[in-house]
Amino acid sequence: MKILFISRRFYPEILGGGQISPLYIAKALANMGHKVRVCTFKDTPGDKEEVVEGIPISRLHMPKLKFLSKFSNVDYMYLNMAKLSSKIIRREKPDVLHLLNLESIPFSAYYYKKKFRLPITATVNGPLFGCFTGDAIDYRGDICMDCKVFKRFRCSVKKWGSLRGSLYYGYSHWYMRLYRFSYKYVDNFFVVSKAMQPFLINMGVPERKIKLIHNPVQINNKIKTSLKDKLGLKGKKVILYVGRLSKLKGVQYTLEAMSNIDNAVFLVIGEKRGDYSYFFKLSKNLNLKEKVKFIGFVQHEKIGQYYSIADLAVLLGEYYEPLSRFLLESCSYGLPIVARNIGGNSDIVEDGKNGILLDDCNPETVSKAILQILSDNRLYKKMSDNCIKKIKSQYLPEIIGKKLVLNYRQLVHT
Repeated sequence: MKILFISRRFYPEILGGGQISPLYIAKALANMGHKVRVCTFKDTPGDKEEVVEGIPISRLHMPKLKFLSKFSNVDYMYLNMAKLSSKIIRREKPDVLHLLNLESIPFSAYYYKKKFRLPITATVNGPLFGCFTGDAIDYRGDICMDCKVFKRFRCSVKKWGSLRGSLYYGYSHWYMRLYRFSYKYVDNFFVVSKAMQPFLINMGVPERKIKLIHNPVQINNKIKTSLKDKLGLKGKKVILYVGRLSKLKGVQYTLEAMSNIDNAVFLVIGEKRGDYSYFFKLSKNLNLKEKVKFIGFVQHEKIGQYYSIADLAVLLGEYYEPLSRFLLESCSYGLPIVARNIGGNSDIVEDGKNGILLDDCNPETVSKAILQILSDNRLYKKMSDNCIKKIKSQYLPEIIGKKLVLNYRQLVHT
């Protein structure tokens, strides 16, 4: 079978898990004997053909508007993605199209279906598929799935301010209608967690079109490294966070909890921007100099040594996580997890089995959960083993690949 992935960005250009997971999927399908190609886009001039880890990739130059450059990342980009990728579709003649990430769908789904009459699938890996502001948290701080008109106005104003928020709200009427229209031309949606399903249903997608197919991850063995000595962490437990430095990701809750935890260090890995200054000041005010280390950005190829010295992973964000790549990677290294019970976190973390899910993230609750795992060797071993079992039974690339191929074939032969 010939499968063409279409995505705004693709590995090794990484903004998040949305660029890493597709590489695992592509490799799994190629290892099964299928012909896989990726069509993706780049900002620098000139098209490029290359092979990354055995996967052929066409990187096409994405033009930008000379004026009103902000709109280069919305409708203008959508139109160009449909237009540019069409030449790859004509050349490769795939059996099925797999659209990755939200940007691949507007205009494109309709255009591909009418022009090429191919089966079209799409991966749903974030709240933006049904939430205009993209957080799935409304202006009151509550989980939101329906993006109703009045609520959308209040959410837009809270996120972007009165003027910008009002302008964006006006644009949202076209934006939401465009997505509802485009979704009609996608044959199957692959949601990466159960938490993503309500967004599609509320956007009018029939439940029969929605399939649960998680993002994959490989089992990772911890590697020998001197990193712990280099960081001055010898003899201490290591609590790990990897991701955006944003309050929505909940780093502040772990910082506050560290005041109650001794003989442990919290490693925070992520680019020092966003809310980094807030977190740094908070750790300073809490006198956590010996308990917190802000590592900064770490390349994907080198991140394994940090997972290897870690004892526990934490993710306490208010953001409605689709399926956290950080939690998947942590689980694949056998790291027990303490996570907020929100979004797709419960697809990965089974409370009491391979970690602890929290509804309340005050310092006492968080520190109690962390200490419960780190201070009980028997519990720790059980949770660590269950992490590996979880990955082996549900998340290995070959498992996900087989599920995808089954769905592709059903569409191709319909």
